[in-house]
Amino acid sequence: MKFRKIVNGKEIEVTFLYEESCSHVYKTFKVFVNGSKSNVKGLLKYLENTELPEILTKNTFYWSPASKAACRRKNEEKRNGEVYDFFIENGFQQI
Repeated sequence: MKFRKIVNGKEIEVTFLYEESCSHVYKTFKVFVNGSKSNVKGLLKYLENTELPEILTKNTFYWSPASKAACRRKNEEKRNGEVYDFFIENGFQQI
């Protein structure tokens, strides 16, 4: 998922994706401000609601995926849904 918002003349672009395979958990989270790579702290300056979803700040390196495919898809739907709702509420548009 990609989101974009212009705040005070600066273009904020966020990419997020959470996936679970049979053996790994993958999380992609990137922030760009005017095309330059940034981080969560840089993103917080441009948000009205600074209470981030937990998945954005968690280290998922040691997480284990769910054992059943249906559970993995449900986890993906939940995590991606949380982030989608958060950015839409903060005025971002999905691109």
